[in-house]
Amino acid sequence: MGSQPGGAELTLDTLGLTGEGASSPRQSVAWPPRIALLALMAVLIVVCLIAASLVARTILFPVTRTAGPPELPRGRCFVLDPYWCIELDERYVEQFAGVQLPPGAHVLESGSWRNLKSGIERARVTWPIEAATPALVAAGTELLSASPGSEFSRVDASWRIADGQYTSTAMMGVGIDGRPLLTVERQWNG
Repeated sequence: MGSQPGGAELTLDTLGLTGEGASSPRQSVAWPPRIALLALMAVLIVVCLIAASLVARTILFPVTRTAGPPELPRGRCFVLDPYWCIELDERYVEQFAGVQLPPGAHVLESGSWRNLKSGIERARVTWPIEAATPALVAAGTELLSASPGSEFSRVDASWRIADGQYTSTAMMGVGIDGRPLLTVERQWNG
């Protein structure tokens, strides 16, 4: 092939790349442990990433409580900005929706954000089919007419609650999956 400056010739035999060296028992036995080690390393990396995301979520988005009476759990909100939430608590959703949810109710999706002049809190809630329909408990509720949108196959009730700088709009009915559904959005205009 070629020679090195020291005079030794560089060949396939000196590099261990000849046909004899490639089929040696030592090299054929070494591949399965290497593959197992690589697979183990990949699994460990995935496990570490999942654990890190859970730890980061717990540290960055702890359960936050509301400021005034009654002090309710607000949800999982960013540690530096309590108005940026990735999940809202069921009792908090009940408060700003103006309803009392039946036992077994489950918040499917929720969150909130706020900037200097406006903000939104939103939630989608479902409950078992056999449970009673939630009753409106908020004073000053204005009933609205609504037609089914992309989330509803039938709308049973729609209302708005104005409370100072906050306006909540809610729709309750049957979702496209056939389960009871409540969607609520509360806007803040500061």
